[in-house]
Amino acid sequence: MKNIIIQYQKALVVPFIAFASALSACNKQEPEPNPTVTAVEPAIAAEGMTVTVTGCNFSAVPSRNEVTFNGFPGTILSASSSALSVVVPANAFTTAEVPAAEVFVKTGTRSCSRAVLLKSPLYPQIVSVAPASSRAGDVINISGQGFKANPAESAVLFPGANNTVIQASIRAASSSSLQVIVPAGAISGNARLITYFNTTNTKSVTEIFPVTINP
Repeated sequence: MKNIIIQYQKALVVPFIAFASALSACNKQEPEPNPTVTAVEPAIAAEGMTVTVTGCNFSAVPSRNEVTFNGFPGTILSASSSALSVVVPANAFTTAEVPAAEVFVKTGTRSCSRAVLLKSPLYPQIVSVAPASSRAGDVINISGQGFKANPAESAVLFPGANNTVIQASIRAASSSSLQVIVPAGAISGNARLITYFNTTNTKSVTEIFPVTINP
């Protein structure tokens, strides 16, 4: 009789353990995914302007999100799971080595792993290049914004043969326009405008633009 009772008790314990394990698995909560930032619109904005940060896994409660621009928190006006309306804070660009801010989002204790770059109005931006085609010795005009008025703070490099680059002479410069002389040996391809932001020329922004060079 004793052996029968022990076996009966074991038969009850095994199903109970299986039931408890299943119940624990059902009650276990999956960790919430980290927020992800995909874009900031507009892509160019000054301090004090309102931008929209889009992505996923944000909180619809504004106070549960934090948006920083180079480490400075912005003011969140509204929030949803995929978009945050935020005012760019003062000093967002002043401490940066180049006129741009890395935008991070933190939701609760979860942070995004990748930043999106917000450019200030002082960030170099090419709008147009004229004429559309040119020859060596011609002057082309690069129009845009955020250029340096001192020609020594910029460099324009044209593609050359055998994957070489040839530096062009900058004849005139302003914050919105550069007049550049097409160098001898330049060929069609992608040219580069490099804008420097320190005296040692180690901090810079590079903009790429296509050029068509006639023989």
